[in-house]
Amino acid sequence: MFEGTEDDLKQTKVTQPAVFLHSVILAKTLGDSFKPDMVAGHSLGELSALTAAGALSFEDGLRLVSARAELAQAIEATVFHTPICPVYQNVDAQPHTDPAEIKANLVAQLTAPVRWTQSVQHMVADGADHFTELGPGKVLQGLVAKIHREATVEGKQ
Repeated sequence: MFEGTEDDLKQTKVTQPAVFLHSVILAKTLGDSFKPDMVAGHSLGELSALTAAGALSFEDGLRLVSARAELAQAIEATVFHTPICPVYQNVDAQPHTDPAEIKANLVAQLTAPVRWTQSVQHMVADGADHFTELGPGKVLQGLVAKIHREATVEGKQ
């Protein structure tokens, strides 16, 4: 991630684990102050959100990111835990805490559209008014600001 060429970093097999690592490490650096009421992630970011919320161990999250194309074969050897807060999953934009549902939704996500707008709308309906993007860039900050103009939106890089 730090020693490869720019062309190397553009390869999906390098980019996706790099983005995952960046996001999860940022959440971990917040230490005890990381106590979200709810989490969500856009596409690949859902695995970062699940890991940050404790539904997946760091090792399992990284393994799933690395094997994302083969998620269905991976999702049986992976142990999911109850997350510390609801996870709004891309496949249905609903909050989930049941490990079996989370696992099934990740498999379904491979062929389903990302329901990011609906996820944000449901989070707002459930009381969210402050959103923090953990990871590189500001794409999700911009999307949330467009979806819910009254939201406070910030980023941690």
